[in-house]
Amino acid sequence: MIAYWNGMTWECSTNQISRLESLATSFSMQIETNADKEGVSPTETVGLNAIEISLSTTYRIETGTPDIKGVISAWKSQIGKAAPLIIGSEIFGPDKVQLQSVDVSNIQMRANGFFTAVTLAFKFKEYIEEPVVVSVSGTRGTAAGEGGVLTNNNTSTDVGASSAIDDPTGGSGLLGVMGAGSAVFVGASASDKISKKTVHIGKAPKDSKSASYAKRGVNR
Repeated sequence: MIAYWNGMTWECSTNQISRLESLATSFSMQIETNADKEGVSPTETVGLNAIEISLSTTYRIETGTPDIKGVISAWKSQIGKAAPLIIGSEIFGPDKVQLQSVDVSNIQMRANGFFTAVTLAFKFKEYIEEPVVVSVSGTRGTAAGEGGVLTNNNTSTDVGASSAIDDPTGGSGLLGVMGAGSAVFVGASASDKISKKTVHIGKAPKDSKSASYAKRGVNR
């Protein structure tokens, strides 16, 4: 086996020959600039955009692919799914890549319309899981220890005195500072998945500690 992605394989064996062709990837920089607000100096956040991978494969009945139309349908059903792309015995690129598109070209057929060959071009993109949104219902001012309900996708979970969800400010608990219908983001956000560095590009902050960092050009 040459490569593997979510049940789809590329191989060079006595049964089939399907190779990775025109394999390519790209890396690009992302810059976000925040304007000066309320005495805080403008900052510039630098990171990497999601990694993209492209490749193509030619399938032929002579090389072990008897059902060309079936292969096209199988790849069409994979669009939107994410999995590691394994080449050899190692993951190539990000931990997971999502299939964005499948381009079909160079279809060859017999006089009766039977497909004998096709070239498929695939585009993958780094898959970044979105944060889970948990709705919080309860009465404003009710402490987590006094009971409440967390709901997510129409399922509810009681939050009792033993709950590990606490107010990070040292208050009476999450439900004590949030009203009914509020939402909590659980897990890393998309931007957290990409390593970023924030740099001051204007005047330094007023406090002395931040100012010392600003002299070195880095906002901590």
